[in-house]
Amino acid sequence: MKQNKISSPTIPAVLNELMGARNLTVEIIAGSSGMNPSTIYKYLNREKNPSRNTLIRLALAMKITLEETQVLLKSGNRAALSGSRVRDVYIMDGIITKKDYDQVNAVLSKNGLLDLNARE
Repeated sequence: MKQNKISSPTIPAVLNELMGARNLTVEIIAGSSGMNPSTIYKYLNREKNPSRNTLIRLALAMKITLEETQVLLKSGNRAALSGSRVRDVYIMDGIITKKDYDQVNAVLSKNGLLDLNARE
């Protein structure tokens, strides 16, 4: 991702760049994240601000890198993933190993942690 290209990246800018680079559509991402396409369009049109969990769900759906996920979280003014938080470690592992949304949720639940559907 060309971080220097976007000085203060917005969620729509980052999502559009990631989707374009991977030839992904909103419908594909919605199917992989368990989200409604209209909700994703609201993020792209700045009608709604996604939560941290939602941005992580989108990252997993797009199979982006950990670095790209951190940029996506930053674009939404959300906390970066951190190795000092147990829940984040499981999420980072899922991103690095290209697990899907359901697999990461299963690991979180199995370990007694809030899944990615949880309200923040």
